[in-house]
Amino acid sequence: MRKGRYITGVACGPSARQLTVDGPDAMPARDFFRRAFEAVAGRSVSMDMFSVFGRRAVFTVRTEDTDTALEALSREGFDAVASEPCRKVSIVGAGMHGLKGVMARFSAALARSGIDMLQTVDSHATISALVSEDRADEALRALHAEFIEEGTAAGG
Repeated sequence: MRKGRYITGVACGPSARQLTVDGPDAMPARDFFRRAFEAVAGRSVSMDMFSVFGRRAVFTVRTEDTDTALEALSREGFDAVASEPCRKVSIVGAGMHGLKGVMARFSAALARSGIDMLQTVDSHATISALVSEDRADEALRALHAEFIEEGTAAGG
């Protein structure tokens, strides 16, 4: 059933690197996260796409800030690993919150193109995935075809 156009655009962010940082077993997780994020922020590096679980933090920084972030984490005694360059691709719309199946369609569109999602994040108005930088344009085309092109823009 066509409910209207809930997705109004697709977007792509700048080149980024995904950092994965594991905290030491002897340190409470809350202290690890605080120290890790303060270390990076203290170097005026903007972070995005946060995921925390257990004693692991995963987030992105702009590619040009990777070395600064890694150095800041190292100074705190944390080992961090940076991914290859990637980009955040997103669908944008007002009114998709609560619609069933949007994430399923999002991931299916990328899967049909053979594109792996490295990480995801959502809000009331966006769903985003981190993808390899060399596949970002293809990911945008796949999401555009799924959500924007005529006949496929219905929510649900």
